[in-house]
Amino acid sequence: MISSLHGRINSAAILIILLAAIMLEGCRNTNPTPPTKAESATVALSKTERVAQVTHILSRYNSLPSEIIDAYFDEKTVGGADQSGFAPVDYISFMYFKVRPEEMSKWNRLLIRDLGYVPNLTSDENYQWWLNNKKMSELEFFEPHPLSSRDGFVAISRKTGEIWVYGFTL
Repeated sequence: MISSLHGRINSAAILIILLAAIMLEGCRNTNPTPPTKAESATVALSKTERVAQVTHILSRYNSLPSEIIDAYFDEKTVGGADQSGFAPVDYISFMYFKVRPEEMSKWNRLLIRDLGYVPNLTSDENYQWWLNNKKMSELEFFEPHPLSSRDGFVAISRKTGEIWVYGFTL
């Protein structure tokens, strides 16, 4: 009888350890493209450096259909206050880039599906290069996945050759 009780306790302990491991794995950051320090803010960089960084980020997902002539990118973390590695960290990113307006049809071919609505999103960061409410009504909005691995949207202006990518991992 004691050995039977001992076997049940061992089985219960193993089950508890397995459940705890599964729960902790769920807290791990699984972002497939974690940002590097150099990529997290291009705001202070030169135009050439900004374009190089954004080109590098975008080329992870697709080959670029044309040259980028200006770009900005910034990313913020949400959560992950402790350094234990167990607190989830999420990311919110803002990307802007400009191509020649005559090249917009090539970029438009990358985009998957029109969102069918205008997202309600402006940045609290007051980026001069980011969307504002006036610009939002003049743009077309698409799914982000051809240009990002995150949720969010892509906004384009065919007339000016401007593209904005908002992404989040929340």
